[in-house]
Amino acid sequence: MKSSIDFIVLPEADKDIADILQYTLETWGEDQEAAYWTVPWEPFKRIRLFPDLGRVRSSDPPTIHELHLAHHTIVYRRELNRIVILRIVNARRRR
Repeated sequence: MKSSIDFIVLPEADKDIADILQYTLETWGEDQEAAYWTVPWEPFKRIRLFPDLGRVRSSDPPTIHELHLAHHTIVYRRELNRIVILRIVNARRRR
């Protein structure tokens, strides 16, 4: 199933991914880093196909959603024909 919704990852979210991978590499090594590489990509695909999947954090337009994963939360903005990934944060980090 292909989505007609544009998908944008902000530089802040790209940096979050890089930081997660760097921390994982330094803490648990290359094998775990390689395993973590796929962590955001599958949920990104699901969000693109089902934009309202995440819990609504702010109902004022544009709507902000959070999709909770095992160790991280993807924060994204749902717009008319696009999804904007704002941040990827550790689930324990206060937002």
